Formats: sequence, structure tokens, C-alpha cells
Amino acid sequence: IAGVYTYGGPRVGNRAFARSVNHANVFRVCNTRDPIPQLPPLCRHVGRPITLDFGGRGIETHSLERYRDTLFTERGDA
Repeated sequence: IAGVYTYGGPRVGNRAFARSVNHANVFRVCNTRDPIPQLPPLCRHVGRPITLDFGGRGIETHSLERYRDTLFTERGDA
């Protein structure tokens, strides 16, 4: 699907900003164990979530290489 994909991104704006962007094809891919997408606590995410759980602890869960490898495995490209 054509659109904007983000990987492990932090929250980016307030409620009004999120509402203004959520009509577009924006997809937010995140590891459920990655702490970065939970920051900053008072902001909101934009886009439709695509959640993965590829384990790990702490900042290692934010590795873009792990995101890529997990997506390829899920898709059957590994």
C-alpha cells in the first residue's frame, strides 16, 4: 500500500495535529517492547499502528536493523 511508513518513531504532536494527519495513508510500525514510541508522554501518535514483538530489552529494541529483519521474516523474505 502506498503511503508513509514510520519505524519505531516517537509520538509527534498533540491531539489536533494527530487528527489532522490521520486521514492520510500513514502507517506506524513499532516493536511493542521499544521504549522510544512511548515518548514524549504528553504527545500523540499519528497513523495506523502495525505492531511487532521481536523481543529484546532497553534500547536494543529500537534497532532499525531488527525492525527490517523482523518485517522480512514476517513477509517470508528471510
